[in-house]
Amino acid sequence: MKLSEKISPIYQQIVSYIKLTIQKFKDLFAHKEEIIESAKEAIAIKVRPDFSTLIKSSDLKQEALRKLFHIITIMILPVTYIFLSKHDMLKIVVPLSFIILALDYYRHRIAIIGKIFHFIFGHILREKEMEQNGWTGAGYMAMSALIVFTICPKIITIAAFSILAVSDCLAALVGKTMTSKEFFEKSTAGSIAFGISAFLILIICGISTSQGFGYYLFGVFAVLATTIIEARPSFFEVDDNFTVPMMFATIMTFFGWVWNLNY
Repeated sequence: MKLSEKISPIYQQIVSYIKLTIQKFKDLFAHKEEIIESAKEAIAIKVRPDFSTLIKSSDLKQEALRKLFHIITIMILPVTYIFLSKHDMLKIVVPLSFIILALDYYRHRIAIIGKIFHFIFGHILREKEMEQNGWTGAGYMAMSALIVFTICPKIITIAAFSILAVSDCLAALVGKTMTSKEFFEKSTAGSIAFGISAFLILIICGISTSQGFGYYLFGVFAVLATTIIEARPSFFEVDDNFTVPMMFATIMTFFGWVWNLNY
């Protein structure tokens, strides 16, 4: 068989493919308006993201990071207190609290102090808190630390600030990630997370220091009261960095004094 005879069928097949392709393009351009509209719809669906979801996700990440710094910063106090006596701990807490209060008070009055305050607490506090003229959460925490560390028994102070560090953060994160009914001014899921974690902290502190029945009895009441106060901030209209440790520590200290409990 000659070479031309071998190539001829292949050539014809190639030509037929080219003709078919040209015909397909003709059909395509005949319906170009429909195709363009379909493409526009597809692009609109794929390119336009749900910005509300993205914003919520971004806010949640920021809140999680803020709460992580919150836990680490506050937990320094109770963890340090485990290894120190009350007298030695007050040597740290009292001057530190006054420094924080001074920074908080003068942050809008002296520019350099404002920069120092933002550098130290910028990762912990919300932008809204940083911009307001009143006391921030850092200032309220310093106030509560001055009172609780000075007046309350050691184990009660450790438990109170552990609850502030851990339970308050869990309540915020769970409340933002889980949909649930309102409980006073917060979410039910967040308040449950607060109550359960606070109760676990109460038990851990009790077991580690061999506490008696009275500690757990009044501790349950203190945890419930603190959970309610955390869920209803308008009751005192004071930041929860003050109300949470103060409520728990005050109830436990009061009942300990009335019933002569040696925590």
